[in-house]
Amino acid sequence: MNIVNDALNYARQGFSVIPVGKNKIPLIDWKRYQMERASESQIKEWFEKKFTNANIGIVTGKISNLIVVDIEKGGSVQGLPITKIVKTGGGGWHYYYLYSIEVGNRTRIRDLVDIRGEGGYVVAPPSTHLSGQQYVWANSEEKMVSFPVELLGEDIQRSKIRNWQSILGGVSKGARNMKAASLFGKLLPAFKQSEWEMVWQIGVQWNKKNIPPMDERELRLVYESISKKESIRRSGNEKTKNNFEAISFKDLMEKDLGEIQWLVERLVPQSGITIISGKPKSMKTWVLLEIALKSAAGEKVFGEFPTKKTGILIIDEENGERLLKERLEMMSDEKDLPIFFASQKEFCTSSDSVNTLLNYCEKNEIGAVFFDPFVRVHSADENSSREISEVFKYLRRLPNNDIAVILVHHNRKSGAGNQSGDQMRGSSDIFAAINSQLSVERDGNKLKIEQTKSKESEEIEQFEVDMVKLDEKLIFAYQGVPNVYGKKSEKAEEIAVNILREYKDGLSRSAIVSKVKEKKSIGDKSIRSALERLKEEGRIFEKPGKGNERICFLSENKPDENTKDLEKNRIGELAPVYNDANLPVQNIRD
Repeated sequence: MNIVNDALNYARQGFSVIPVGKNKIPLIDWKRYQMERASESQIKEWFEKKFTNANIGIVTGKISNLIVVDIEKGGSVQGLPITKIVKTGGGGWHYYYLYSIEVGNRTRIRDLVDIRGEGGYVVAPPSTHLSGQQYVWANSEEKMVSFPVELLGEDIQRSKIRNWQSILGGVSKGARNMKAASLFGKLLPAFKQSEWEMVWQIGVQWNKKNIPPMDERELRLVYESISKKESIRRSGNEKTKNNFEAISFKDLMEKDLGEIQWLVERLVPQSGITIISGKPKSMKTWVLLEIALKSAAGEKVFGEFPTKKTGILIIDEENGERLLKERLEMMSDEKDLPIFFASQKEFCTSSDSVNTLLNYCEKNEIGAVFFDPFVRVHSADENSSREISEVFKYLRRLPNNDIAVILVHHNRKSGAGNQSGDQMRGSSDIFAAINSQLSVERDGNKLKIEQTKSKESEEIEQFEVDMVKLDEKLIFAYQGVPNVYGKKSEKAEEIAVNILREYKDGLSRSAIVSKVKEKKSIGDKSIRSALERLKEEGRIFEKPGKGNERICFLSENKPDENTKDLEKNRIGELAPVYNDANLPVQNIRD
């Protein structure tokens, strides 16, 4: 038996080879070879000259792209995928797998079964055991396959999770998202944070058992959401004043934040706070229930806006269970949806109550909490900026844990304000704190819904929804954008012209947009379209401003043809000032 040839052959396959004794102990300081592979000349030196009776050791882990499942005699190989297999000299088995996940050595993941990964090694054929038996290949022609990461789930026996095997079974299409959240929610707490990539790989393998499997990107979003919650839980949910952290410009620019996630596409952000506002009897609660029903079922709100299927919690402090049931029966035939109700329980927003909500949401796999109405779930003075900011500080913990929040709120009385934020009752800090506002107005059997704020994307145009009674059921039917765009754009033209009459020296487009919005609730798109039309009609003209800005003037206020020369002269007069290197910075005029 020329063992050196076998050792060289292993090295040529990419394995890191070391010499070991009959007692399985390395004959060299082998730490170096966990990071680099020995040369052929070094291997020959070991096995031909220095340790002529040595066995062959193969270092496991990344260096050899190898993880070995070590089954002692009597241990079970049940569930292990077929790969290259060695019959050990001690009567056990070594299953050779590709290094598909970062994992170290682990002992007794099941009875008589260990894992040799990073920081480990195994004895390889044709080495001889102390018993005199040789290590031999049971199927040398078989190709190595990826390490079965679900096997790591068996290591969860050291945690308090019972019946962990049941959470690894595949499910059908309708249950995949919730099961994925449950899977990660149970596994992540059982592992060290440095080992969480293992949990992700377990999830990938679990997903292959689903019929059909989830899109891996969707699975990753679930994993990241649950891991974020677990990170916050482990850190005590609150950052201390002495634990301030910041991110550098470079890291921010390189960070992959993924796409914006929505509970309801373009209307309700998943990691944000949304307000549904309107006058009394404007159907605000009905709209909230429509969002709850469709999100719980994974269907389109109003038949138009896609949802992310998730569990819903409705904290109702106004209607009561009887009225809620009557309305839900009018809207749906469903008998079992993941919607939970806490009706007239006198919930009050505080640090403790929100922490209780977070625990309840995690336990019941809830992705959105609705409060109806907002005024009944806090004890703050709505007109106090300081007090209302405190309320939103607590509420913000929910979207920070990827739990969408929807608040039902009342508008002020007619004429109380023109801006979108002024439509809502209370401090302007309410409007400042939210991510999205949906203003609801009822006109007979029609609802007019306008998104007056959206941090995540451009506000969508006002749209209409018909309320249709069909077979004793109330159905909300999307009717699209009414012909109000032209009217708003015409109004924007009128206001913009009046503003430019006041500012004869011109204003930038962005400044005009802001000033128009101060006077009337009109979207950016409508205002900019109005300015473009005024320009095409020759009623305004533009000239370059700073950067990419365009400065707008009324045609009647157009400067003389000599304006450019005057500007040059003015700059020429100032030139000595800018060229004086000794002049204090504060004396340089813009």
